[in-house]
Amino acid sequence: MITAEPCFYCSSASYEPHWQGVRDRLRYVPGEWSFLRCLGCGSAMLHPRPDPSQLASFYPPVYDLTPRDFREGSAFHRILSKFEYRWFFHPQYRTQARLIRKIIKTSGTTRLLDLGCGGGLRLLSFREAGFEVAGADFRKETVDFLKQNLGIPAFVLDVHQPGTTLPAESYDVVTAFHLLEHLAEVGPFLKAAVRLLKPGGRLIITIPMMGSLQARLFGSSWCAVTEAPRHLSIPSQEGIRRQLREAGFEEPRFYPDTLLNEVGTAVLSLFPAAGRRHQRGTVSVLPFMAAVLGLACLPLGWAGILLNRSAISLVAARKPKPGSRP
Repeated sequence: MITAEPCFYCSSASYEPHWQGVRDRLRYVPGEWSFLRCLGCGSAMLHPRPDPSQLASFYPPVYDLTPRDFREGSAFHRILSKFEYRWFFHPQYRTQARLIRKIIKTSGTTRLLDLGCGGGLRLLSFREAGFEVAGADFRKETVDFLKQNLGIPAFVLDVHQPGTTLPAESYDVVTAFHLLEHLAEVGPFLKAAVRLLKPGGRLIITIPMMGSLQARLFGSSWCAVTEAPRHLSIPSQEGIRRQLREAGFEEPRFYPDTLLNEVGTAVLSLFPAAGRRHQRGTVSVLPFMAAVLGLACLPLGWAGILLNRSAISLVAARKPKPGSRP
């Protein structure tokens, strides 16, 4: 047994070794890390834990696909970016929008705030699906781009305290896609999300999960692990449930994320170079190679979903209405 800093999800300080000798799959941050498995809830925590002041330096200048990729760079780069968006990201976003509609059970006007929204491509798909969207990101240049180029209301916010500069009970849905695993303070983030939601509103998050089929199959090569040191934690279902209830949510439910995302995580685990977007100028053929490998990974993606052991879970939780039972 190892004693270390408290778990983000259950506050236990007792661990056992789990994944060791982990290197950054992007080859951007040098060094090695480990993940310790919490003996209280089964979640995995990065070790050694970086100082919060270091976190921003772990991200390369180009980390995710944005609308700028369709306008800037060489003609070949722009074509590849549009291909990647058209056949991989856009179908995911449309599927997620439909699933959220199904979860909240309404087709009317729905105010949605996406925390950690990035370049806004997902918000464009949600707006197409009828949501009244807004975004929040810690990068001012991203927020300015959303407002000026995409016509999306956006705010510069500290992701650890997202509710402090916005009116309380303003949104029907608050989303956080692939964000919690990057945070050094999960509890304060979830409590701020409660504040932003209207009574009965829903929090929707996507996050890699301990106990998934891919976590067991790939081990320390799983792409959620090799995102160290940007990924600070990988929760278990029990850990997420505990933290959501501690923050004030009820009815946490787990759904598999999209099949494309399930396949994408498998591809990145087998072929890490496919995700090195910041190196695209020298590895421009990788998206095509990843697409071929993705077809081979389809059975694994279906298996994770059908066995209820998906690599990425979409988690939905509700803010209680006044007078409702806990």
